[in-house]
Amino acid sequence: MNTNILSTIAKLDYCIITHKEYKNAIDGIFRCWEETLFSPNKSINCLLVAEGGLGKTTICNKILENFTDEVISNEGYSIVIKPAFYIQIPAKTNIDNLTKLMLQKLGDINPSTGSTFDRYIRLAQKLKISRTKLIIFDEFHHVYSTESSHKKYTTSNENIANWIKTLGDANKICICLVSLPQYVELFLRDSQQSRRYKDQFYLNPLTINNDPERTHIKPFIYQVQEFIRNEMQICTEDIAEDRFVLMLFIATAGYHDFLMSLIKRALFFQLSTNSIVLTPEHFAKAWETDITSSVRLSTTNPFNMSEKELFSFYKSIH
Repeated sequence: MNTNILSTIAKLDYCIITHKEYKNAIDGIFRCWEETLFSPNKSINCLLVAEGGLGKTTICNKILENFTDEVISNEGYSIVIKPAFYIQIPAKTNIDNLTKLMLQKLGDINPSTGSTFDRYIRLAQKLKISRTKLIIFDEFHHVYSTESSHKKYTTSNENIANWIKTLGDANKICICLVSLPQYVELFLRDSQQSRRYKDQFYLNPLTINNDPERTHIKPFIYQVQEFIRNEMQICTEDIAEDRFVLMLFIATAGYHDFLMSLIKRALFFQLSTNSIVLTPEHFAKAWETDITSSVRLSTTNPFNMSEKELFSFYKSIH
């Protein structure tokens, strides 16, 4: 195992690029939380929506970094103050399973004890004692997906969505639902839900076009390059140069996670061969491992394309 190489490459995981949509989502979620704190009788909720690999979980982690748990000890007992927490909704879930997961998050050592009603009452008590004011429900699309991953609207998932809504309102807790985009329309067809989730923050793949509503891939890559050069002390060709940017876009379609994974794989080939500089040849080898096969825009390796082929491809997407 190439331990030194892998530990070096892993440093790239600390490279977080705060582009426009990322910042808008974080600022917006905090705004909903703050408005909930001062709202006299209801929670202010929001949706974080994106396909996989666009930074939803990164944003959730960044939000939670701003909240600190606290243990207050009294004579004979102690309580845990938990102002915010994160729940990942499992597939084929139900209200009681979510109750148990939340009890566990709040430090209940026996979350399955008692009847369904007992657990709900205990959850309400613990939320109050813990002074929780923000709950992030990730993988919310699992509420609306069947075993075959098809969208489905049923009484069961409607009940779960309403239960989460009521939980937030009853305890004045800001609820942030994190979902894949194809399930949001199904959820918001209920006017009661759309009224309570007015704030919706969308993350999109990076673009190569000049779209003011989207984040351009070039400055994103430039910041990654600066991190590699300055924080990891690795020499690279100018991967933020227009031709290189186009190759990276063709290889990843602008999906953040695939872009970073491709760069990490290219770094592996560079360091494994003791190359001094990261070059297109290393990216060509990384592309050939099919690490971006599910999103790439061409079946031809873009890092082997001629200038004419790259220009032709650029014209075809404009």
